[in-house]
Amino acid sequence: MENKQLHIAERSYSALGDVSKAKFLRETLDAADNAASEFGGDGLESPEVWARLYVLDKQFKAAESIYLEQNQLDEAIKMYQRLHMWDEALSLAEAKGHSNLEDMRTAHAKWLLETGQEETAGSIKEAEGDYREALDLYLRAGLATR
Repeated sequence: MENKQLHIAERSYSALGDVSKAKFLRETLDAADNAASEFGGDGLESPEVWARLYVLDKQFKAAESIYLEQNQLDEAIKMYQRLHMWDEALSLAEAKGHSNLEDMRTAHAKWLLETGQEETAGSIKEAEGDYREALDLYLRAGLATR
């Protein structure tokens, strides 16, 4: 990975049985191939590839910075959403004044309910001042004392 030999890294992760990293590297190599066909070179120097490598290394703020430098706010938000890092996605959208902020909050609330996180959804509603909805969510979570 340090030498940017992604083909070898992909095969290594496959051999080790780490399917998710192998798939992620395959998608990264595909992005590099697309960049190479569009801009020339090997494509490994494209911002998309660099951002994906930062994500693989769990350096999410660095990946976010690359997306923002390229004026790709939506890609930065999608990155956080794919990683289920909704708090970061919403914070970024709010800080940048994203037009779909309310839709994103609704999607986050829906995801929380689908994944059985009524307590977290209740905390969010409580912070927003919607105490009736927060109480309902706390009761569904079995937290009547909350």
